[in-house]
Amino acid sequence: VSPRKELVGAKIMPDLSGKSARDILKWSEQEGIKVKVNGSGYVTGQSPSPGDTIKEGMVCSIELKQNI
Repeated sequence: VSPRKELVGAKIMPDLSGKSARDILKWSEQEGIKVKVNGSGYVTGQSPSPGDTIKEGMVCSIELKQNI
């Protein structure tokens, strides 16, 4: 078994596709992650990508559109 590297305070970016702006704001408060939201409606794009490492205090960009 190889040792795993632990990143202190690091988390994995979830796939936020299809989530509402309200869901995103709730998630960001719970995780301590800042979000920059563009548009309205539901998530159609995000940066960092799902599976990327994120840390508390980071800013994530979220794209929303009315129809997904």
